[in-house]
Amino acid sequence: MATHVISGAGSGIGAVLADRLHERGDDLWLLARSEERASELREEHPGARPLVDRTLPMDEARDGFAAMAESDVFGKIVFTR
Repeated sequence: MATHVISGAGSGIGAVLADRLHERGDDLWLLARSEERASELREEHPGARPLVDRTLPMDEARDGFAAMAESDVFGKIVFTR
């Protein structure tokens, strides 16, 4: 049995992939954007391990790191786009 981590398992290609791998008996770790969606994935794929993705959108993450850089927590940090 193989183990897979799948993002986007709730729709589209990710959902089809999760369905097929689950039918085959593989071990699944499924990333969800909310606790509600994680519960739905748990019901759809018994035995799978849904995880809630709590990462920040890039703009929010960049703003947070910029604030830390200004406070001199990490020394000098340069952000580029």
